[in-house]
Amino acid sequence: MYRERIAQVYDQLSPSYRRIADFLLNRYREAAFMTAAELGEVVDVDTTTVVRCAQRLGYKGYPDLIRDVQLQVKDELQSTYALRAGAEQPTATWQLSLLHDIENLQQALAIAPDTLHAAIDAINSARRVWVLGAGYGSAAAALFVAGLKFLGMWAEHAPTEMMAQAVEWTQVARGDVVVGVAPSAYAGEMAAALQAARDRGARIIGVFGSYASPLARIADIKLFTPAVGAGPHASITAAIALLTALLQVIALARASALETQLAEFQRTY
Repeated sequence: MYRERIAQVYDQLSPSYRRIADFLLNRYREAAFMTAAELGEVVDVDTTTVVRCAQRLGYKGYPDLIRDVQLQVKDELQSTYALRAGAEQPTATWQLSLLHDIENLQQALAIAPDTLHAAIDAINSARRVWVLGAGYGSAAAALFVAGLKFLGMWAEHAPTEMMAQAVEWTQVARGDVVVGVAPSAYAGEMAAALQAARDRGARIIGVFGSYASPLARIADIKLFTPAVGAGPHASITAAIALLTALLQVIALARASALETQLAEFQRTY
């Protein structure tokens, strides 16, 4: 898909190509119906630059790129149109919100098994697991940390405030795993923290809802959980579902330890 192709080369794109890529990632529904000339006019580049950008992404030309974008829009329309027809506000918004989450979850299901296994193995073998959330992702990060702790693992919800984070990061070392959770593209403050953790030898797992997020580019293991919503708020449904599924798999791998933990929990409760 065009999103994956953009993510693979985003850091190497020229400023003009990045403007095109950002438009395709963030306003793809509009882009799907634009000619190369129209897209170029919107992002202030010439038509030739748009065509060359498509080729830089591995397409034969702009028509092949835009067909890929149109397929994304078509899939979304097919999954949402039926229930939207005839519905009035706020019912339509409510239905559309749930339908978007169905689509978000379906796309999360497309994560390659090898990528999932790499994430699970990294967490299972980690000396310590640090989890960092951006925006709405902070809530999902806290839930994931609570689940890991219940399984008897060393896990810490990293603070978002820079000074406190710097103190915490002095403990990060090789053998640690840092999980970043960012539903939206607005995760710029996370990039420096993750790079600092990587410089100290930690592996980075990214759970992100937009390929425009810096987390999509810096992560060693990339888990795309779309965050498309029916309103101004990014949806964290797919991110929480994926993190919950990871917890279930990790729990099964630690069955004996979990049984002991559950027995102790019941006694304590």
